[in-house]
Amino acid sequence: KLPLAGAPYIFGFATAYVPWVLLSSSITSSAGSIVEHRYLVKRVIFPVEIIPADSILVHSLPHAILVTLITIACLVRGYASFPELLFVLYYYVCAVVFASSVGLFLASLTVVLRDAQQILPSFLNVWFWLTPIAWGVGQLPPAGRTLVALNPASYIVSGYRYALMPKVFPAPGVFAAVVFWIMAIMMLIIGSFCFRRLQPHFWDCL
Repeated sequence: KLPLAGAPYIFGFATAYVPWVLLSSSITSSAGSIVEHRYLVKRVIFPVEIIPADSILVHSLPHAILVTLITIACLVRGYASFPELLFVLYYYVCAVVFASSVGLFLASLTVVLRDAQQILPSFLNVWFWLTPIAWGVGQLPPAGRTLVALNPASYIVSGYRYALMPKVFPAPGVFAAVVFWIMAIMMLIIGSFCFRRLQPHFWDCL
């Protein structure tokens, strides 16, 4: 019964939970993707980097189904409108870029440090509650909103909320967008660097 910007709670929650499912599922699958496909890594010569990326594509189909269902519900209730609805594609790209960068890092780390995959669910659980999914950014003071902007997942879920319910939720600000892309690019660089450095050890560790 907790209101989210005056909208029914189920709508405010669902529009943010759908992108979170994509993020968490993609990152979890990517983390263990190299270990699960060890037989390919050890027997076939191919770009190993595509294995974590494949995990994200696999979760994109159920994501598209969920987005379609929530879009229909928002249109029926009068919350969704054009052209704001088209921003879903942009925020989907944001989710894919960030999940790919994190997945690349975790996939390589899990090969040499198997405990990383065991710790990940606990980390995701904490991350869930630090992200405005079950609650709204509008409930925070200005200082709190600035801190939330440092959470990349916050930009994505807030963007989905705006795209699906622009009459209820505001669009993420320029500051949040700049912070997100800086962190996403930095994570992509770190993930690529770690993957290249650890890849020569894959054969021994697998």
